[in-house]
Amino acid sequence: MADVLVVGASIAGAATAIYLSRLGHSVDLIDRATFPRRKPCGEGLFAPGVAELERLGILPDLLPQAQVLSGLRLSFRGHTIDAPVGNPGRPVIGVERRLLDGALVEAARDAGVHLRLGVTALGLVEGAGWFNGVETDEGILTARVIVAADGSQSRLRRQGGLSAATTRRGRYGVSGHFALPESPAPRVEVHLRTGYEVYVTPVGGRLVNIAVLVGRERARSLSGRLVEAYREMVEESGALAEGSVLADVPMAAGPFPARALRAWQSNLVLAGDAAGFFDGVTGDGMSLALVSARMCAVAIDRFLATGDSAAFAVYARKRRALVRNPQLLGRLLLTLAAHPRIGARVASNLSRHPATFAKLMRINQGERGFTSLRPRDLLAVLTGV
Repeated sequence: MADVLVVGASIAGAATAIYLSRLGHSVDLIDRATFPRRKPCGEGLFAPGVAELERLGILPDLLPQAQVLSGLRLSFRGHTIDAPVGNPGRPVIGVERRLLDGALVEAARDAGVHLRLGVTALGLVEGAGWFNGVETDEGILTARVIVAADGSQSRLRRQGGLSAATTRRGRYGVSGHFALPESPAPRVEVHLRTGYEVYVTPVGGRLVNIAVLVGRERARSLSGRLVEAYREMVEESGALAEGSVLADVPMAAGPFPARALRAWQSNLVLAGDAAGFFDGVTGDGMSLALVSARMCAVAIDRFLATGDSAAFAVYARKRRALVRNPQLLGRLLLTLAAHPRIGARVASNLSRHPATFAKLMRINQGERGFTSLRPRDLLAVLTGV
């Protein structure tokens, strides 16, 4: 029996496994996929997440394959707003998931984690109010603690009774890569359109990730014609430079949001998107997964030492605090996109006050709190004064 069984070897699962192994615990890490592999994602990583990659020891090898980003540009109904992101000491990067996930899996292997790839988790094994293990297509694996890091549509979260109903369903994301005729500017571009949003993130060389997020109505156009509908939205948004070539088949994810009633139950702990995923519009998913993975590992380490589940409650509180600001700003952005006249006015106001927009972006990236906003910032958003 291992100390910990982690189900899902993507960002949150692999990082949690590495931290736990470094703390001296025996860790099994399983995933139905083999690595490296692609995954639908916006592929932008904020500074707090980059700092975690440095702690994990994979940043030096990964950075030459990524793109350091210095700005963010938001375009909405004829208004363009720019803000700086990152700095030399705290960079923001664009990086392909196949490279990032592959590097994390190899780091887990090097850390002594017992990797079992190509293994599918079928369900939890319960007994006397405890989760004794996980049934897989290769037999039952047992552990003292089970980490569900199996994504926003987590099977283990649902089987553990931790999934929460949500009143707003039907948002989806589609992402793919385009090769541009020349190297792009080192910035993320966000194009807000009626019914969907387009994110352009350089990920190294002439390659950009283009992620399209769609609402319930527009999502219907994806059925049976994913590639065509994706290309149409990208071209309609004006986000694509002439001469760009689709480099791979776009991939879809969703629906979201996905909510958890809580982040743990007994000896089952949720990590990454399995613990809840609001919306790709916040752009913080990868960074949140990395930062919260260390919090999760600390809580499990304490639980294994003491048997006190209060450690999991502390983890849950810290994770809620981590996601609060990006979710608030994400809701605001979705509201503005859904009400174009109001959104255009706010965009116009912020275009005249780029410092306020930059401050909001730092809040979204986890570098500042809402307490950094001043009355003049609120006036800038509401009135443009």
